[in-house]
Amino acid sequence: DEGAAAAGKGDRKEARKEYHKRIERKRRDRMRNLYDELRSLVNPDEPADKNSVLAGAVSLIQELRDENIKLQSRVHIKEKRSKNKGGETNLQIKVFKGKDKEEGKKG
Repeated sequence: DEGAAAAGKGDRKEARKEYHKRIERKRRDRMRNLYDELRSLVNPDEPADKNSVLAGAVSLIQELRDENIKLQSRVHIKEKRSKNKGGETNLQIKVFKGKDKEEGKKG
């Protein structure tokens, strides 16, 4: 029966559309949640559009990369000084949480 076959194709087409809508809605929700999370990490006090959030994230990542390079350089310099004094490496690494809290020393 041609009418039943046509109705079956129409039902499948509608089901595919609904499935696609549901998947697309999930994708948009996930993107929205990720932007909200990123905004809260970058600048939680100011509401911002997506471009501002991304620009702030790029800036923060660059600052953190620069800070990491500086810290690695300082560790390397301390390691050199320690080798020069006694011949052996006597490096102490301080682990910090946040900005100023010393958690412990490793030797």
